[in-house]
Amino acid sequence: MEQFYVLLFLGIIFLFAWLQKSNSEDKIELEKKIAELEPILDKLESEIESLLTHLSKYVYSCKKCQNNRFYVTDTKDSKLQYSCFECGKNYELKTQNAFYTIDCIPLINIKWTKLYNTIQRSDEFEKLRLYMQTSYDFKSDNAPRWSHNYGIYDFFYNKRKIKYISHKYRSSSKVFNLHINTFLAFEFKSEGSMLDKIEEKKSRAKMGKLNPNRPALSKTLEKEWNYKSITRGKKSVIIKDWAKTTNQKCPDGRKCGGVRFKELINSDIAYGHILSQDFAKQFPHHHEQVHHPDNLYLTCKSCNSSLGGNNANKELIDRIKNESGTIGDWLRNYINEIKSIS
Repeated sequence: MEQFYVLLFLGIIFLFAWLQKSNSEDKIELEKKIAELEPILDKLESEIESLLTHLSKYVYSCKKCQNNRFYVTDTKDSKLQYSCFECGKNYELKTQNAFYTIDCIPLINIKWTKLYNTIQRSDEFEKLRLYMQTSYDFKSDNAPRWSHNYGIYDFFYNKRKIKYISHKYRSSSKVFNLHINTFLAFEFKSEGSMLDKIEEKKSRAKMGKLNPNRPALSKTLEKEWNYKSITRGKKSVIIKDWAKTTNQKCPDGRKCGGVRFKELINSDIAYGHILSQDFAKQFPHHHEQVHHPDNLYLTCKSCNSSLGGNNANKELIDRIKNESGTIGDWLRNYINEIKSIS
């Protein structure tokens, strides 16, 4: 009997030693894996931080609560969505805008995807997912306590200053899910300096538009953007979309009250002639001038129809000349921005 207890004791010691060795080996292997993953995450976070510093220059404080902290919630090459950290108000930024391009948005999209994939495809995340799913206490709805040899828990939950992973349990279906919270790496503070510069540029362009000494348009612009060119196909849409983006309104207003073009569908927006087409037909020497961009202006369909083939009156001409601008004026001042719409 004594021999049995001796063997049992030795067996327990052997098993304990084996478990200790196994745990030690597991721990060493885990530390090795973490050591490989950590610099990759560190590098991505550093790159993301640099891109967000650039992005912050295109963002002002929250319009609702005046908070200046935001985080990115979704990205694509063409646009980016972000939310206020305090009140949750959602905003959107586009890569291509009428007066500027935010070139960091496609790069942020690349880093967003890379960060998510780096975590989701890592061996450490897979171990964490399997352990949580098999050890979750459904009855009490509690995540399991992490065993001491799984330092991955500390790595994803504590060592990283950003909590990349959260868990959710649906009691109705008893389904447990782990979520990768990539967006928490994309927090930034609004700075707005590029928006200030853009507003200054727009202000200078507007002063140029109001200058009565308008230089002649190049023959190329005359041909590319005359009435026949801009009322057919893509150019018509480009002009109308640019007018909507820049918050232009109908300069006439007799029928519409000065409606903003962004409130109209494109088919309800027309190209008006200061010197009418009917008038030009009666005076052939005006034939070449009538379709010139400087004789054209954007207007709503109802106001344009109300002219009934007559020339624009002096009051309307003054508003076009001094406030709204002709199509030619827009080309002089905003040709690069207009082309960027395409």
